[in-house]
Amino acid sequence: KGTLADAGAAFVPIARSSPPPPPPPPPPPPPDLLHRVGGNWRRLIARSQQELRSIIDQHVPAGAPIAVTFSSWAYRSFLFNWILLGRDALQHPVVAAFDAPTAEAAARRGVIVLSLESGLDMTDFRGRPMMFHQMAKAKTGLVELIVELDHPLLLSDTDVVWAKAPYEHFEMYPEADILISNDCVSPTADERAAANAAELIELLGVDGGARKPPDVYRRAREIAGAQPRCGHFHGTRNEFGVNTGIIFFRATPAAKAFVRTWHGHIRAEVNAYLVNGTKV
Repeated sequence: KGTLADAGAAFVPIARSSPPPPPPPPPPPPPDLLHRVGGNWRRLIARSQQELRSIIDQHVPAGAPIAVTFSSWAYRSFLFNWILLGRDALQHPVVAAFDAPTAEAAARRGVIVLSLESGLDMTDFRGRPMMFHQMAKAKTGLVELIVELDHPLLLSDTDVVWAKAPYEHFEMYPEADILISNDCVSPTADERAAANAAELIELLGVDGGARKPPDVYRRAREIAGAQPRCGHFHGTRNEFGVNTGIIFFRATPAAKAFVRTWHGHIRAEVNAYLVNGTKV
């Protein structure tokens, strides 16, 4: 058979294009565990406050902040999200678990756990006042323990999404022994209240003073542009929208005294959801 050369064909060299660069390597996967516990995850589960003290002493530097949340298996989706985001945002997370599956799942993810199995059905403690009160007793007891160990404490519900570390924000208020969230989610209301502070002080007094007629508080809300449940602006002590979903405690004498009183009230009324007529 003939060839292209036999036919007098000319060969034109064709420059080859450079091969495409190799794809960048995939980013390293996030660490699977906060601590390299391997098969020793059970060592992170405390079954008493004394055991928890020992684990904290082993894993948490003296005086370092601790972040705490509470969960049962019913809220595991929230809990796993809290743990995952907490790897970047929270320092030294601790989970108080109301059942064995929750305790194991949190410990396998490298989180220190306080097992609070009580024999009670805590599947959905949020929707049952008596169980919710049991949770409140456990919560305040754990807060008291950690703060008394001289660790600042960030107490957080499991449905809080920590997009970034909050500690720099806390440092904006160095004079505060305790920082607490409220049910107002309106930055506009905050801005309007600040802009009209002088008028609010004139209307309500420097410290809120004695109880005012309803129309005075109604006028204060108008001035501040308050939204529903935004009762934290100056003078409206009767509508203070405190929410225990996020609380930061410094390990100061004042914070410790507050926590002792708080836990004492709830412990004394363990079979009730109301303390002295006030919702806890």
